[in-house]
Amino acid sequence: MDAESNSLFCDAASACGTRKFLYFLITPIDMTNVLVAEDEKFLRDIIQMSLLDHAIEVRVASNGKEAIDAVEEEVPQLLLLDLLMPRVDGYAVLRHIRERGYDFPVVILSNLGDPLEEEKCMKLGVKDFIIKSNLDEDQLWEKIEKYLVPAHGSV
Repeated sequence: MDAESNSLFCDAASACGTRKFLYFLITPIDMTNVLVAEDEKFLRDIIQMSLLDHAIEVRVASNGKEAIDAVEEEVPQLLLLDLLMPRVDGYAVLRHIRERGYDFPVVILSNLGDPLEEEKCMKLGVKDFIIKSNLDEDQLWEKIEKYLVPAHGSV
């Protein structure tokens, strides 16, 4: 086993001499865990598929209560959070996260382009906003990748 490349090689004798065969490559996998809290199923599914296409582990919540439960079960490396959700709204989710002392980045998914709402969210520790009505897959990935672990080429 080559320790630097995590590769396992085996020598085999042949009529021409010795050849090396690569049997398998061992690579550590550092899956990024993103929680998507969005009550609109269609949008939640699109975001989930886009992240899965980038080899991101995705968990989903369809309301604020599910989002809080999911965070308590396993702390995500990034939360994509809708503000207007049933049962518990996104603001309550943000307050819960901060009260518990979690410091993972939160990106808001919203159709509210109101600067006062953005300021309120920033005070609760939000890192960025995605306006859902303007959302396309390239924009989504561009906004998200800067908050992912270095294994995915981000900061």
